[in-house]
Amino acid sequence: MNDDAVEFGKPSEQRAFNARHQDFVAYLPSLEKLGNAVFNGKLTLSGEADLVICLLGGRSFEEFNEILLLCANGYGIAAMRLLRGLFETALTARFLHVNPERIADYLDFATIDEFKFLQAKRRIDGESSVDQGQFEAVRKERDAMLSRYTIPCKKCGEPGPAPSWFRGGVPSMVDAVGPELRALLLQAYYEPTRRIHASVRSILERMQKNLNGSLSFDVDSQHRQADWVICTSHGLLLSAIELQVEHFGLKMEGELQIHNEAFTGFWRSRKGGESESDGQTPR
Repeated sequence: MNDDAVEFGKPSEQRAFNARHQDFVAYLPSLEKLGNAVFNGKLTLSGEADLVICLLGGRSFEEFNEILLLCANGYGIAAMRLLRGLFETALTARFLHVNPERIADYLDFATIDEFKFLQAKRRIDGESSVDQGQFEAVRKERDAMLSRYTIPCKKCGEPGPAPSWFRGGVPSMVDAVGPELRALLLQAYYEPTRRIHASVRSILERMQKNLNGSLSFDVDSQHRQADWVICTSHGLLLSAIELQVEHFGLKMEGELQIHNEAFTGFWRSRKGGESESDGQTPR
């Protein structure tokens, strides 16, 4: 057996990230401690709303750590792709906290999603790949609630299936929760979306012109993107923590103030939150 262990990650990029953000890196254990206390502590859950808010909060913490791992290794554009997910998680939690009567709409849409998946599986792997009894049971449940998730066709006006549980999608949901998250809609939703798909934009920004005039794929790390993504992600995580504290009545106002002041100290001075949109920090 080969004794040479394979190392994953880029130590040189990690050192560079640490050098650019010494104070932030030194602060991370404190942020992790707060996150564990808020998201992994024992909570008294009294209904579906509490359960959903709790799970969305835990997901926010996990997504932040995934983004941190990528940023610290120089993968700023990959981190940007995950930023959209963190933004949607924080936004959904905030909306459902303010509008708990919509919890059923959020949860029941899982049946719509499940039926779509089963249809795709039967189409790709053959009808026998899905138990017929299961398929019919999910279809029946889907049909009973389908009228709640329809929108008029733009061409003919007839009702058709909605792509999301929330009519109007993310932009409309942002309008319903207030200015804090709306300020991030461009840099945390639209900009990452342009990198998720194989769009022309996503490939042209990775093109470089070499000294001999030839073109090639730019393999260099993306420090600028990594720095504003980690700033934006830090702000979204603190927003998710504040929501968890508010929703469950946790006594952590003093700790939150310390962390918000730390955020301002790290990113306002360094301008770590600059994106291609407007250069604003997320808090």
